[in-house]
Amino acid sequence: MMYQLLWTILLLLTGKRRFQIRPHKIRKDSWGDGSFDSSRTHGAHEGIDIETSPGQTLYAPYNMYVERQNWPYKGDWYFTGMDVVPQGRGLGTKARYFYVAPFEEILGTNVAMGTPIGIAQDISQKYSNEMIPHVHVEHWKDGESIDPTNIYI
Repeated sequence: MMYQLLWTILLLLTGKRRFQIRPHKIRKDSWGDGSFDSSRTHGAHEGIDIETSPGQTLYAPYNMYVERQNWPYKGDWYFTGMDVVPQGRGLGTKARYFYVAPFEEILGTNVAMGTPIGIAQDISQKYSNEMIPHVHVEHWKDGESIDPTNIYI
């Protein structure tokens, strides 16, 4: 019982671990490398792809203001995400999450670290089952993409 209480306190205090992504791993599969700045056909990857399990609840890794829901693919209304304003030092001025179905009640609100923010979607449905399901995360500071790896991994 005491161990569970201490673990819960630790999870609430450390935003990185509270994001609930198994075991905080960057996607690497036959479709490519989900690391920041890895090569893409349209240029460098401006975020990171963190492996998830489809349907898992995701939690705010830090305090944030959730601006709005977003859709990463024009004309595809199934895959969604959210634009947020991180509230903390070294997190940048804006962040975007893709392949997350955000909970409606958090849109347009301030969210505390550890609060459930949405459900991980299965991006392999769009590409192939060879692509590992993941959440794509971008962080921006003054219009420039910054590497968010140390925030999550």
